[in-house]
Amino acid sequence: MQWMRRASENGPVESLEDARRFARMMQAIRRCPKPTIARVQGHAFGGGVGLCAACDIVIASDQARFSVSEARFGILPAVIGPYLVEAVGQRQAQVC
Repeated sequence: MQWMRRASENGPVESLEDARRFARMMQAIRRCPKPTIARVQGHAFGGGVGLCAACDIVIASDQARFSVSEARFGILPAVIGPYLVEAVGQRQAQVC
């Protein structure tokens, strides 16, 4: 949770660089020539859901919970959006 506190104190330049770093990480996962696997045992929110969507395989426990809650806070899930739509389909992504 430290990164969330730090992110809330960032200015526009720092926030943009954080988003770019996250986008590069997501691209690296998606473009990885070897299969990528996400293992979820608890909660995956926002970017965590994006990481799962970027992976080839997701294995989740019965306790796993997923939520894309950025819109509730007025934040567009711009970085994870394309991966989410690709993983679950356009109609399901609209419901998320």
